[in-house]
Amino acid sequence: NRYCYSILRTANCPYQRYTHLTQSTMPTTRTAPTTLTHSPLSLLETLHSILEAHLPYHLSHYLRLLLSPLTPQIRPTTGTITLVGAGPGPVHHLTLQAYTHIRNADLVISDRLIHPSVLGIVRGKVKMLPRHERKNSDDAQEDAYKWMVEGINAGLRVVRLKGGNGFVFGRGGEEIMFLRSKGITKVEIVPGLSSCVTAAESALIPITHRGIADQFLVLTARRENGSTPSLPPYEPRRTLVIMMGIGRLPTLTEKLMSGECGFPAWVPVAVVEKGTWESQRVVRGTLETISTVVKESGIKCHAVIYVGGVVDVLREDMGGVGREGGVEFTNVADEGVDVGRYIQ
Repeated sequence: NRYCYSILRTANCPYQRYTHLTQSTMPTTRTAPTTLTHSPLSLLETLHSILEAHLPYHLSHYLRLLLSPLTPQIRPTTGTITLVGAGPGPVHHLTLQAYTHIRNADLVISDRLIHPSVLGIVRGKVKMLPRHERKNSDDAQEDAYKWMVEGINAGLRVVRLKGGNGFVFGRGGEEIMFLRSKGITKVEIVPGLSSCVTAAESALIPITHRGIADQFLVLTARRENGSTPSLPPYEPRRTLVIMMGIGRLPTLTEKLMSGECGFPAWVPVAVVEKGTWESQRVVRGTLETISTVVKESGIKCHAVIYVGGVVDVLREDMGGVGREGGVEFTNVADEGVDVGRYIQ
């Protein structure tokens, strides 16, 4: 107690509430009974909160690291967990809230596809997923669970960093359910920009456009058991957005053109690889040709597939004109205007 009081006084912090701990009120012998208003742990908690508010990041960071070996019962720090959406690419796509949490984290558990400029602002420790010895996403998820709980129990500020938005095919909901099962109910969520929209924008593809598409549907090409999900029937005014589908593109296009879904073979398709990154690539084709185009271009994963008339709406080489089976249609400004056979 005397030590806490001296630090408070040296730090020039408000310590009037601790005046009962002056030298005159401290026990003069080890055997003298003394009744204290505050327990040593409560004083440590108060001292820690004051230091956290006044110390720069590196000092408070090392303070938490020094205290982390203590058991939670006697440690004044409480671990925190924040699920942060990192957005689609470079650091300038982060929200201010995401930037703040990443900068102030002691431990960042990151997906491997996070842009290097985002990882470059981390001041604490980074653990990457998946580890090289892990073979699939389920194994990597188990690592994430383990590291989150260990960091929280050590009293650290933990950030679970996820590409795009953690609640859009990012297993963010599963992680919250797991933490709840471990008695960790206080989880902060920081939304991020999802690549299902931003990749299209960076490729000059409006996923909705008056007169062309008044709705869009986002789906994943891979279910939790590895199977392909059911695909929707053809709707001329709908943009179909397919995530994580490059490895199954031939199968997907065949299913879409089958009698079950009824997509015409001429429907425009675009594939955006690493949307918003400096190395972004965009290839276009139709449902009939896109698999060949992607194979010849060497497009890899970390790509989003867009299916629908909006793919060609803003193409400069077409002058704002799309095509339907060899018949042109003009991009119109108002809804309800007939754009010909494409809409019919």
